[in-house]
Amino acid sequence: GNVWPSPLPHWQAPGCVHCYHGFYGRTALFEVLPITPVIRQLISANTDVESLETHARQAGMCTLFENGCLAVEQGLTTFEELIRVLGMPHGE
Repeated sequence: GNVWPSPLPHWQAPGCVHCYHGFYGRTALFEVLPITPVIRQLISANTDVESLETHARQAGMCTLFENGCLAVEQGLTTFEELIRVLGMPHGE
């Protein structure tokens, strides 16, 4: 299936002046789960991970992979680098 709602750009990182491959600098990607009262209750009740993720996403949480796709859209990294570091979501 599709991992992102729109086609991601395909570009090659220009690399540094010494090796002409790789990336210059670093880009931080984050996955943040705000602990709302509902999320706190679900955690306390030992709710399964799938239900917890469903509620977190309904509350606006973006996954690490989704934030990586945003970085690809913004030209900060490539999809290949994203997959190399994170792998495909849900083992696809």
